[in-house]
Amino acid sequence: MKIFKIVAILVGLLLLAGIVIIVSQFDAERVKAEAVRAVAEKTGRTLRIDGDLALSFWPNVGLRVGQVALSEPRRDAPFAAVNAARVAVAILPLLSGRAVITAVEVDGLRATLIKRRDGSLNIDDLLGRSPDESPSADGTAKPARPAAGGGLELDIAGINITDAELVWQDEKAGKTTRISGLELQTGHVLADSGTRTYAVSGLALAFKGTDGNDRFAVQVEAPKLSLAPGKASGAAMKVHAEMNGEARRFNLTLNVDGIEGQDGVVKVGQLAVELDAGWGETALSGKVSSPLVADLERQTIALDKIDGQFDLRQPQTQTLQLALGGALQADLAKPSADGRLKVRAGETNLALKLAVARFAPLAMTFDLDVDQLNIDQYRPAGGKGAQGGAAKASAAGVQGAAKAGGEGLDFSALNGLDVTGAIRIGQLQAKQLKFNQLNLPVRIADGRLSLAPMTAGLYDGSLNGALSLDARGNVVTLRQKLSGINLGPLLADLADSDVLEGSGDVSVDVNSRGQSVDEMKKRLAGSARIALGRGAIKGVDLEQTLRDVQRLLGKEPAASPAATGKTTFSELTASFAIANGVAHNDDLLGKSALLRVQGQGDIDIGNNRLDYLLKASALTGANDPEAKGLERLKGVAVPVRLSGTLDRPAWKVDGEVLAGELARAGAHEALQKAGRKLEEKLIKGLFGK
Repeated sequence: MKIFKIVAILVGLLLLAGIVIIVSQFDAERVKAEAVRAVAEKTGRTLRIDGDLALSFWPNVGLRVGQVALSEPRRDAPFAAVNAARVAVAILPLLSGRAVITAVEVDGLRATLIKRRDGSLNIDDLLGRSPDESPSADGTAKPARPAAGGGLELDIAGINITDAELVWQDEKAGKTTRISGLELQTGHVLADSGTRTYAVSGLALAFKGTDGNDRFAVQVEAPKLSLAPGKASGAAMKVHAEMNGEARRFNLTLNVDGIEGQDGVVKVGQLAVELDAGWGETALSGKVSSPLVADLERQTIALDKIDGQFDLRQPQTQTLQLALGGALQADLAKPSADGRLKVRAGETNLALKLAVARFAPLAMTFDLDVDQLNIDQYRPAGGKGAQGGAAKASAAGVQGAAKAGGEGLDFSALNGLDVTGAIRIGQLQAKQLKFNQLNLPVRIADGRLSLAPMTAGLYDGSLNGALSLDARGNVVTLRQKLSGINLGPLLADLADSDVLEGSGDVSVDVNSRGQSVDEMKKRLAGSARIALGRGAIKGVDLEQTLRDVQRLLGKEPAASPAATGKTTFSELTASFAIANGVAHNDDLLGKSALLRVQGQGDIDIGNNRLDYLLKASALTGANDPEAKGLERLKGVAVPVRLSGTLDRPAWKVDGEVLAGELARAGAHEALQKAGRKLEEKLIKGLFGK
């Protein structure tokens, strides 16, 4: 036993002597200069060490350095800096050829990571990547070359990072994310990429930061986690993240329980996410969970039993309860994913199937089935309803609508997408419009969204057509044919309007482009046509108008039918040529047993104005008792001028034009006798003024 003690003493003395020699020969300034030169030669970066460089030897071999800065490649712009750093290695394991790092300490780290417009990173040279190994411009990583050597081996007793700050700059997106106050503490860390063995204990990570105008904070706790080819295990892991901004907020907690694994397959008994989020005055809260299976060898992840419950709250609406279930599988090696999801939202049942072939840029197919959906049920109360809808909209509401019309439109999100799918809805109500058996085939490619052919049942008729949005120029194209439509209920629901009734066909072929809804309206172009069967124009009784004219001329019989407040027709046709937001018509023709109505004028959609002239003339027949007396007005066309806004048009009999019509019909003497009494009586009778 004494001999071993003597040997140990001799080894200790030799080690101590070696330490003394190293300390006596250590030249900090020379080491700094050599480090600066080596970094410049190998990376083209400038290393600056302004702080002290010191060695320590007991109880561990340690190196401490202060105030270090590193530049960008071949530039003086700063890349990273630290206030102080320390690395310590245990002495005794060194005697057996093992390196055990007892401590890694970094204080005041500052670093800026930049993604350039070509997709490369400002740290590619530090990662050992050549230019052809950098991420491509579309954000996808190119295959990396195998690393030299046997892989990474780490055995660290603990890591302590304090007061770190990281900045991420995406030059292509023009976006900057800043992480500050980063704190990282761990217990034992073991990593061996050669044997694929990883373990960490006592992990605690916390940081906060900003993303534009949004502020966020993240905390991670992992008491114990180990992964190996033959086995995996871990204690409960928790991640908490929150974000607060001007327009949105969220508070998210991720809990991972029951981690175990074998032969490269890791199983999580329960992966649960709790969410409390909001945007504007809308709030969403709830929880979703599922078991998880991850195959590390194949790089696949499966969530086989998704189960979630959420509450969606909006002002002046009832809380919408959402229940969801399904499954999701992802292959990270490709990468790709597919899944199925069922959602019950109130009275609505939704079934979704999707398959993602590529995440960036997105390439996917999907299939969505919805039994019934009433979007209006979840919109805030007000507008249309008990207060009479648009006719009684408040000034604030009108201003809000005007503001919305001026908001920007940007279809650039369509660029790069490759999406094919189908949407089927049994019954749909949106902004009071009611559809049934709505079918929307969806295709997104080359920056263009196409819904074609769109089909649906609509107000006793059918809809068939197409809609497309094109990011190149922000272009909208709409082609629709409505067949057998009951126009009265359609207009009542669409525009809260009760001015026209009848059934027939409507066709629209229009396009526009612009950066806002207002600009789209003013650049609208194309054509439209309407062909209706039996119906009526409400608000004006042109038959009664003719009888009033006849009575004022002294030609009307004693008995006269009562006014109905509308003009009936057996057929009504009109076509419109649309340019620069103005729909021009000069061929409106309506017929009934007694009347012939013609019209021409402009509907200014872009400026919400109306300038239109209707002319009604009598169709007299000897065998028609209701036409008795009107035969004397043959050739007289009573003019009605429409003006004002599209939602609240004004009607007025054009007395000057009427005078000309009567004069041509030989009634100028009677007209002179009646004077302005004629026009006043007509207006009073028609509009109650």
